Amino acid sequence: MIEAMESFSKAAKSHDLSSAVRENLDEIGRLLTMNVNLRNISNIELAKLFDLAAKTDNKHLAKRITYRLAYRHHESFEAQLRYLGKRAVKRKDYQSFNMVAKLWKDREQY
Repeated sequence: MIEAMESFSKAAKSHDLSSAVRENLDEIGRLLTMNVNLRNISNIELAKLFDLAAKTDNKHLAKRITYRLAYRHHESFEAQLRYLGKRAVKRKDYQSFNMVAKLWKDREQY
């Protein structure tokens, strides 16, 4: 598990997440199901973790990340979702965009 985190962090620094994800998909899936403390993770890493949560369709983690980013930027949950949606479109990451759409739809139910 530690090897997966190390290769993931190396890939995150080199912006080559796809190879790290392919190599360690099982380990990353286990990490995403763990209760992760989001306070010590940088904003950039949180955004990348949001992308991974979208790829694994982990709505709960994506929602926690969005609330954490909104809290840090003193913005509303909706404003942070808009930013993540724009980021997903800019990067052509359709899984992240679909996750933003799901969270937006769930937001309207409450």
